[in-house]
Amino acid sequence: MLWNLVMIVLAVVFFLGLLRLHDRLRALERKVEGFEGGAVPRENGDE
Repeated sequence: MLWNLVMIVLAVVFFLGLLRLHDRLRALERKVEGFEGGAVPRENGDE
């Protein structure tokens, strides 16, 4: 019982960590696009 609860907590922490990493990568991607694509707008199909 306790082991199952620990495993669930670890899975939730891992999932939240992946979401946080994804958000950081998206922010970095927007920053890089701002540096390189200021004069030339290009189409991005995922938004």
